[in-house]
Amino acid sequence: MDSQRSYQIWLEEPTLSDGARAELLAIADDPAEIEERFYRDLSFGTAGLRGIMGQGTNRMNVPIVRRATQGRVDY
Repeated sequence: MDSQRSYQIWLEEPTLSDGARAELLAIADDPAEIEERFYRDLSFGTAGLRGIMGQGTNRMNVPIVRRATQGRVDY
């Protein structure tokens, strides 16, 4: 999936907080920032999940922590 499509999916998420939505809307006209935030998933390394705080799949945020937690539970 490309970065722009991931960005749109996040914007359409009904559980996204108002603050998170505002942060994403603030970068709507910045394709380079959208690319940086959504070009990959934040990776889990030897130190666990570490990344810049913010909205996007390549940032540390509530949806990413939820996904990691669900992965742990599923395991």
